[in-house]
Amino acid sequence: MCGVPDESTWPGVTKLRFYNDMRPDPSKNQKRKLREYLNVETKGKYPPSLIDLIDRMLVLNPDHRIKVEEALKHPFFSESPAPCANKDIPIPAEDCHEFNVRN
Repeated sequence: MCGVPDESTWPGVTKLRFYNDMRPDPSKNQKRKLREYLNVETKGKYPPSLIDLIDRMLVLNPDHRIKVEEALKHPFFSESPAPCANKDIPIPAEDCHEFNVRN
């Protein structure tokens, strides 16, 4: 979904350790299609701003990936519906610790 990194999308990636051992077959020409996939698969269930945020967080080249500070200021977090206040978060009736749930 995120494509195959190459020198045009991530300068220097071919010099990274294990690049040649782990990259998919270049003849398959796997281009980035995450945004299109999310738009089709979610069928409008999620706002475009969320899809944009996910797409920007999963950019392979770390130099082009959204930074934490930018992500926290992304429009997705200021759009309606607003998150609920801490006092409005439902509290489970019993402890839901993973150990108890597995037992």
